[in-house]
Parts: sequence; structure tokens; C-alpha cells
Amino acid sequence: MLREFKDKKGTEWLVWDVYPTTDGDRMADPASVFPHKEFADGWLCFESKWEKRRVTPVPVGWDKWSEERLDDLCAGAGYVSQNGKSSAYRPSREMPGMRQADTESRP
Repeated sequence: MLREFKDKKGTEWLVWDVYPTTDGDRMADPASVFPHKEFADGWLCFESKWEKRRVTPVPVGWDKWSEERLDDLCAGAGYVSQNGKSSAYRPSREMPGMRQADTESRP
């Protein structure tokens, strides 16, 4: 699922859910693919013109959330990169009940 929304500052964001892919009939060993085990169950990817952010796990029903609620989740997401340049993960504030992710994927 892919959604678009504007945050409170007017920044346009794309957000989509990412799930590990299978290698044939079996899933690749998550430990060899993802630097942190929480990525094995998927994450939300937030991307604006200026930066990318990640949240894990994928919240149930996120695709039906209001823009305000998505904005709150995005604001608390882990920072991944800026202006298309990869960067070391720098967590933002933790959202209640959410763990943060720092890996990239595109829809």
C-alpha cells in the first residue's frame, strides 16, 4: 500500500509498507538480510524530497489512519538519509508501542 500525505509543516511524504521477500519457496535467513531482527516482520518507509525515515513494526491499520496520525508517526520515526545520501541511523523520539527501523526499500 502506498499513501501520500502532508505533514503539519507542509512537507509532502510518501509512505509505504515493506515486507521481506522470499527466495524461491523459502525466506532468506532474516539475520543475514537485516541488521536488526525487527526488520524481519517488515517496516513503514517514509520518504520526502529531503529525507527518508523508517518505523518498525508496521502498525495495524496504518493505511486508514488520518494524515495527522501519520504525521505523528513520521515525526517519531528513525532518520535514515537526507537528500538521497545514505547516512548512519539516528533515532528520533520513540513513539509509544513502536520500535524504529533504519533500512531502505522502495515500492
